[in-house]
Amino acid sequence: MNCIICDKTADEVGSHLIPASLIKNCVGERDKEESYNIDSKNSNVSVYFGRANSKNTSTEIKPNDYARDYVLCKICEKKLGLLESKFATEFLQKFREDKYSNNFNSYISTQKYEIFEPKRVTNIEVQAYFYSIILRFCSVYKLEDGDSYIDEKDLLKIKKFVSSFLYDNVTEMVEIEDYRMLINFNKYSVKSKFIATNNQIKNPYIFYFCEAIVILFTKNLDEQEAFLFEELTNSIKANSCKIIVGPEEFYDSFSKKIADILAKEFITNGVNFITKLNNKTYVENLIEVNNLIKKYKKENIKVYIAEIFNELNKKYSS
Repeated sequence: MNCIICDKTADEVGSHLIPASLIKNCVGERDKEESYNIDSKNSNVSVYFGRANSKNTSTEIKPNDYARDYVLCKICEKKLGLLESKFATEFLQKFREDKYSNNFNSYISTQKYEIFEPKRVTNIEVQAYFYSIILRFCSVYKLEDGDSYIDEKDLLKIKKFVSSFLYDNVTEMVEIEDYRMLINFNKYSVKSKFIATNNQIKNPYIFYFCEAIVILFTKNLDEQEAFLFEELTNSIKANSCKIIVGPEEFYDSFSKKIADILAKEFITNGVNFITKLNNKTYVENLIEVNNLIKKYKKENIKVYIAEIFNELNKKYSS
């Protein structure tokens, strides 16, 4: 296996697809994780507990949902670690704390969004940080599921950019100079939920990396996109990086988008599967699912949609 960044031998183990510091508010601290991997295609949810999590009572060694072996080489891993550490120290650990306000230029955009421009992390470093996550996330799922969620030509350009940044090769950076990246954090809450993307979200792509929602435009913005987002997006040619940190409703509106897509896919594929088991109509099974949803909601069952399809699977498989 070759390193997904530099193409040399991938000899590192335990590489995070998404930095632990970025996803801890979704899954918990490193080694204490509690994560739910939602497979909407197969209507299944798998649970992962870190080895130091008190809920981990199994002797089975399960792989971390967001770490992989032998996808990076040790050199790329080390270089990424330095970049991730800087972003965590100079942004993630400080942007919600008023005492660090001097670390950012802050202002309100014409459309009333609160913007932070980090002073101690450069624009190119912030974008390389997020492009490297997109590259790892999409490359690994391409290897494992045959689906990278992003066009091959775009993924290749991102790979060239990340490699160029890590190894100081400025000639390849022009590959993405026309791309635009919108970065959104919620300064007012840590109630992050999702680590996801979806094939239904393209032009632009939207990536949900727990704390951050990243919207990537690889084509020219159309008239409506330009009106809504142009002053909020970042180019690698810019002098500083704009990060939206408020209002909370902006973050929540994009979170709802992926939640609705995943729920619809999960239920549709699950009902189709049950229909094959019991030979009832799709509508009949959907009614039964909706009745169980009401029941499970009242009982406060965690990840209740998955439990519903587990129950129906057992009921109609016997």
